[in-house]
Amino acid sequence: MSIDFLIYCLLFTSASLFAAYRFLKLDTPSRVFAIYVWISAINEILAIFVAKKYHTNMPLYAIYCLLEFGLIAIYFNYSIDVFRKYNIGYYIGLLGLVLGLINILFIQGLYILTSYFLVFEGIFIIGMGLFSFFRLLLKNDQLQLNRYPHFWFTTILLFFWSMTFISWALYDYFSIKHDKFAAVIDSSIHTVGSLFYVSICCVFLLYPKMERRYE
Repeated sequence: MSIDFLIYCLLFTSASLFAAYRFLKLDTPSRVFAIYVWISAINEILAIFVAKKYHTNMPLYAIYCLLEFGLIAIYFNYSIDVFRKYNIGYYIGLLGLVLGLINILFIQGLYILTSYFLVFEGIFIIGMGLFSFFRLLLKNDQLQLNRYPHFWFTTILLFFWSMTFISWALYDYFSIKHDKFAAVIDSSIHTVGSLFYVSICCVFLLYPKMERRYE
């Protein structure tokens, strides 16, 4: 394994441990986010072993993408007031599950990167994140963003999906037509992923110092 991949493994493990350490002090949406971090870390660990044993881990990632989208939708269901009132996040998560299964069963299958679903996932996560910002600014005239954990969790999600959205959309094209560029995309996704987990570690570490009065 390369040094950068080992660092990546260390970071997602650290994020999981911080989430576990703070879990009892978290509010409901933060606990959902913590579970999402744990599922993500477990998937990364399993992906290493599955790839070694079966020489592909695409089926694992195909299933994980459905879980990931569902958990993020549930997170926004509890962190956005309008979503929480009407359970909109659950409906969006169910829609993603149905479309993801259709893509796996009838379109792209289990053994290639489900890039179509990843594009759908990216659009909806970015959309929910931007709407979350809109509701925060609409409801709170004196919002102290640096002291609100859900601002940071949403920012982290927006950063990750904004940076990787085009990569997922073009991954199949580059892997077939320009395989050298596919390696660059893999490396960039790992770099963004490392920043993603570093940011999560920071939020969980500083969580007790943040206020939750804006919920």
